[in-house]
Amino acid sequence: MSVHYPIIGAIRKANAEKPVKHASEIPGMTDEEVIRMMFVNFRGGNENKQGLQLSQGGLAIMSSFFKKHVVVFPDQTIFSSRHILYLDRACRMPWHATNYLPITITFFEADLAMRAKLVGDLDTLLQAFSG
Repeated sequence: MSVHYPIIGAIRKANAEKPVKHASEIPGMTDEEVIRMMFVNFRGGNENKQGLQLSQGGLAIMSSFFKKHVVVFPDQTIFSSRHILYLDRACRMPWHATNYLPITITFFEADLAMRAKLVGDLDTLLQAFSG
């Protein structure tokens, strides 16, 4: 099952208890609309939905309700599609990457953030913890 819908459910519940400005539109939207607003690479249509890359608005909403872990890659000059594919496979929670230097990735899972910080390089991260 996709993690998208439980996340939206948790956001709806937390926003009902303590509303935040970033999530003010959510009560009037369907779950599908919220998902498509929050995620830039959501691919629906099957049981195992992928695409956990957050939009800028999605990052603001997630940061309001979940603990975030920001990892800066100061020596990384390129953020490519290989990195996006890796993050979508490796992450169980949403993530966000900047499009400018220094490459900065915001994780919402401590384990992967710790691994990324330990390695310090996205290209090394792709192979460092496999198998």
